[in-house]
Amino acid sequence: MIASKFHITHLYPNELALYGDIGNIIAIERILEGIGWEYVINKVNIGDELPQYNDIIFIGGGQDNEQAKVAIDLQRHKQKLQQLVNSDTSLVAVCGGYQLLGQSLELTGGILPTISIFPIITTAIENNPKTRCIGNIILESKLEGIDAKLVGFENHSGQTSFVGEYFRPLGKVVFGHGNSHNSGFEGCIYKNAIGTYLHNFLPKNPEITAWLINKAVEKKKNLNQISLAKYQMVKEYEVDTTIASAIRRNLIERFVK
Repeated sequence: MIASKFHITHLYPNELALYGDIGNIIAIERILEGIGWEYVINKVNIGDELPQYNDIIFIGGGQDNEQAKVAIDLQRHKQKLQQLVNSDTSLVAVCGGYQLLGQSLELTGGILPTISIFPIITTAIENNPKTRCIGNIILESKLEGIDAKLVGFENHSGQTSFVGEYFRPLGKVVFGHGNSHNSGFEGCIYKNAIGTYLHNFLPKNPEITAWLINKAVEKKKNLNQISLAKYQMVKEYEVDTTIASAIRRNLIERFVK
């Protein structure tokens, strides 16, 4: 059954491909390969339709011109993506993708349409190196079941803030900027969707990759006996955090007093 395969949906890989964020897709692949679960990657670019099956959805960041093109095309998928996320589909949105999934987005070139998944608004300040939020960042995780400091690299001029009474940040900033220069928080969690400014986020934080996969397999339907066995292997899979832990330890020792 095709539904028993693991389906990764990569939104706009041609347009939103800055900073090597394809590493997030590779991190998901490695865990699936480690347990022998067959997977497919469905690439959705401008003009394409969403696939029938979506276990994990990923959208990255890009330059302002490319982001503006995507913003228009993304409106075709607004209702479907909202339905998927509201039904607990796993999703990761990085940088520009994170902004496009918010409530509103105003860049230096004007206002872009968004699809209102995360309770955030983003406005741009003058785009120059002195005002950008750029550099290494360390978070205290706010994700349930994750007991680790998260690390990454941020590079954004947009200033993001939460709206409404209910919001969950990905983490509290220990070092770095986060959603804005002075928010004290980074990223946003809504159901099983994560938005973040941390580039190449999943390879450095494999616990999050495993969390996303676990959330995805929990909602898969019509699994045959083989897939049920794979599902149990995901639940019991011990993520190799040796390299990630070394990276985190190095950053924490350098930047956290």
